[in-house]
Amino acid sequence: MLFNGIIKLKHKKVMGTKIHDAAKPAYEFYHKQRHLFDKSSHLFIESREIISASQPICVIEPEDGDFRIISGFANVFFDCCREDYSKFNVLRSPKSLTDDEVSTIAWKHVISTSLNSISQHGLHKWQTLIKKSCPADLRKQIFGASQISQSLVAELTGFSRGGIAKQFNSEKVKQKDNNLPDIAHELAAALRHRNQEEL
Repeated sequence: MLFNGIIKLKHKKVMGTKIHDAAKPAYEFYHKQRHLFDKSSHLFIESREIISASQPICVIEPEDGDFRIISGFANVFFDCCREDYSKFNVLRSPKSLTDDEVSTIAWKHVISTSLNSISQHGLHKWQTLIKKSCPADLRKQIFGASQISQSLVAELTGFSRGGIAKQFNSEKVKQKDNNLPDIAHELAAALRHRNQEEL
């Protein structure tokens, strides 16, 4: 059995809660995505706690007593620095889970959630990050292919391949523009160095 009980955390704080090391790539993947809804909107100020606590948090409790979160962090308001989990249902999983098992649980959690919440304008970023971070065998298991191509993303989403390619080209232009200040800085430094040598 994967989970062996709900930890009752009412009226107390849980100290030392961290994302499990094997779950961090999945956690970082999810929170780098462009989502359908803007979490910074003032309209969410009143409801973000309710939304954040809507999913159970799944944890391992090692011998040191510090919780390691392995899933339940795939919502835009999740705060990995929080200490008070009194409003959450926290599921305790067996300590015997291997890192590979933790990674699989975490990735299935974020992928299932991202399929419902990623903006169509962020599909290229989704494709790039999942190719970079998600284990190939898990990509094969979930999507039927270890290589996540633009054609596959188009088939999965109903969004045109041309539209995804346009996002890719737009991202390349942004990266090029972002590098311009660094190039200018390097040129200025080289000119200063040459002038000093001439003196």
